[in-house]
Amino acid sequence: MTIKLDISPTSIVIYCTDCGHWRGFAFDREDAERRGVTHEELVHPKVWDFRRKVEKNNTRRAARHAGDSINDQIRPQDSRHGNLRPRVREARS
Repeated sequence: MTIKLDISPTSIVIYCTDCGHWRGFAFDREDAERRGVTHEELVHPKVWDFRRKVEKNNTRRAARHAGDSINDQIRPQDSRHGNLRPRVREARS
């Protein structure tokens, strides 16, 4: 039993190779994976193939997001919002 994702630029069709009648539709990958996991849990509870793949993808996404979200510390003097005025560059002569 395998749940497959047929991904196009605008949508994703989810289908199960064991259930010829079952199809799902989603606009993004996370929603497609949720629908596939739900199908696997409800119809094929003893099979964990798709759920393992999704968990691996989620772990990979979380690690990538954590690496992307590391920012330099923002100091108050760098703020352009709130009570502080923007710094004005002085002309060099």
